[in-house]
Amino acid sequence: MNLRRLTLLLLVASAIAPPTRSEPVVALADGPMTLLVDAHRAVVRSTYTVTLADTNGRVRIADVPPEADLSTLSVIDRRRELRLQAWTRTAGAPRPPPIVTRAAGRQITADWNPEPELARLDPGLDLTLRVLEPGAKRFDLVYVVTGLSWRVTYDVLLRGELRDVAGPMSMDVEGWVEVSNATSRAYQNARLLLVGTDSLGYTPEPKAPGLLELDDNTPLADLWRHQVPEPTTAHFYTVDERVDLAAHAARLVSLVSVTRKPVERMLIIRAEDIPTDARTRFAHPSQIIRFANANDYGGNRAVPPGRALIHIGNQRTALHQQAWFKHTPANGEITLDVGTMPEIRIRRVDRGRRTLPGRFYEHQFELRMENRFPFPVTLTVDEQPPFRLAWVPVRSSQPYEQRGRRLVFRPTVSANSELVLTYTLRVEVPRD
Repeated sequence: MNLRRLTLLLLVASAIAPPTRSEPVVALADGPMTLLVDAHRAVVRSTYTVTLADTNGRVRIADVPPEADLSTLSVIDRRRELRLQAWTRTAGAPRPPPIVTRAAGRQITADWNPEPELARLDPGLDLTLRVLEPGAKRFDLVYVVTGLSWRVTYDVLLRGELRDVAGPMSMDVEGWVEVSNATSRAYQNARLLLVGTDSLGYTPEPKAPGLLELDDNTPLADLWRHQVPEPTTAHFYTVDERVDLAAHAARLVSLVSVTRKPVERMLIIRAEDIPTDARTRFAHPSQIIRFANANDYGGNRAVPPGRALIHIGNQRTALHQQAWFKHTPANGEITLDVGTMPEIRIRRVDRGRRTLPGRFYEHQFELRMENRFPFPVTLTVDEQPPFRLAWVPVRSSQPYEQRGRRLVFRPTVSANSELVLTYTLRVEVPRD
């Protein structure tokens, strides 16, 4: 066989044989990842660097967990130099054989299981990236993974006497977020962002069973149709501390920590709780603890909703009550209801009406407030006159603020005394 014929055969064979694919280049993590966690899943964003020798480069990512939803996979390149062409899931490479050492007639092996199905490295991901030109590249890999969740708990210690509403009060608050990682991957040095709606602390009740079959399409259907609560707007919460999340484990991260924060106390009673013309029944105002989400509390950031455990004074080991902290924006206000004050009694008295010329009449009410404390107290009375007709306030023995169809009074009741607050409304009678 001459040299020309041998060369021709080699060329034909090389054209028929499939080209050998080079091994993918391993991408290296570059900087901390970001975990955007909601109630049941998380968005993972990690930065990688890689050096590609071709415009169609194969890259291996070794730390994508099996719980990742790869339908959400995307590659973000701020310089717009590369584009994701395709991806394939790898089954993982086998571990090297166990090291066997013989010493004094004993055989020492590695401390991991050498069975084939258990002795494989974690599965990874192979990416095919299209680049404009070879060289060093930096990109972000984003995907959704299920199995991560969070919840917040607050531990509150009130310093002061609850019954002494005129005295000073402060509070200690420790708040932490519990992040649960149910995936098979550990996350190291991760930035943590929380996202969630302003939950009420409980699940709204479903539609109760009924005996009547009603037509939901009639004009009056809104009177009986079950109204499903509309979803609230999602809020984002930042965590200052970088976190390490072990696989199949939970981690507590400090969120709020404040000591001896001064609080404001107020006594408030609402119209729906005040009985009318009942000499033996009274309403009692609730004591509201109020404080601002200032820099010393939330660090100029919003704080998420969560369960609060309330303790009083030196009774830190005894739980006083549970409460629910709602979403509070930066520099917003946090309120806490710590119970009613039976030493203060309020009732409403109907003093009747007086007919006026035309289609009007005047109606007078009294609010009788009794204070049994040995010191004066200031109340906030959120009153709503028991009328469905149009009305206008014309006289009042105390200043008030009108908010729609409600009147807000802030009277001060002296020690061991009773205050009678009187107001008069002009009511319009509708036409026949």
